[in-house]
Amino acid sequence: MWNWCEKIGMRAANEIDMSCGVSACDAFYAALAGRVGALLITADERLVRALAGSPYDAQSLATCALPALS
Repeated sequence: MWNWCEKIGMRAANEIDMSCGVSACDAFYAALAGRVGALLITADERLVRALAGSPYDAQSLATCALPALS
């Protein structure tokens, strides 16, 4: 399991946790999104504010323009 966690950014998650003051779970999702080059979209406004200005950006679900499902 640790090899899998390391591949998706456990060290990055720890850095995010320590520098942005977010939970380990939130930091892990932010690191995973960064690792795969995806934007983290969340309903957690506190997380959006905490990650603002960091290399791990998050966007609020309330302000995100999502494409319509077909």
